[in-house]
Amino acid sequence: MDIKMHSIRFDADQKLLSFIDGKVKKLPTVYDDILGAEVFLRLDKDSAERENKLVEIKLDVKGHTVFAKKQCKTFEEATDLSIVALKKQLVKRKGKISLRKILLRVAEAMRKRVRQQAAGRAGKRVKNKENRDKNKNSPLRAQSTKREFRIGKRKSTTLLILFYFDDITN
Repeated sequence: MDIKMHSIRFDADQKLLSFIDGKVKKLPTVYDDILGAEVFLRLDKDSAERENKLVEIKLDVKGHTVFAKKQCKTFEEATDLSIVALKKQLVKRKGKISLRKILLRVAEAMRKRVRQQAAGRAGKRVKNKENRDKNKNSPLRAQSTKREFRIGKRKSTTLLILFYFDDITN
């Protein structure tokens, strides 16, 4: 993983840079597909509270970018909070990807089974109407629908796959 660090409006100490480097290098233990990282260290205008240290971390992940920005009294504290925020985002993304993979495998297995049943029915000659109607209905059917729902301010879309098992003994 390639890590680029930029300090803006000041010269960063080597100890600070090595601290940040060590924290960012531990992120691939949470999510494997991290391609690179870019860290920006900034000093904002002096405020009364002295919370003028700003850390921005941008991760290039396979498929998109993950970003966290935190402002604290010290760069170390801001780095820790940014890393925690990034870990949450990466865990959430990993869960979505694994769920998507499972759904794709199930859908592919269903398509394969339907194709096999259709190929089996194509070779048969059905003499009467009852047998013809019985062979048209597959014992396993799936219906997929997309549903939108809101959680707080977020709008999410989920894919529902409903399975129907017909009684094949009839």
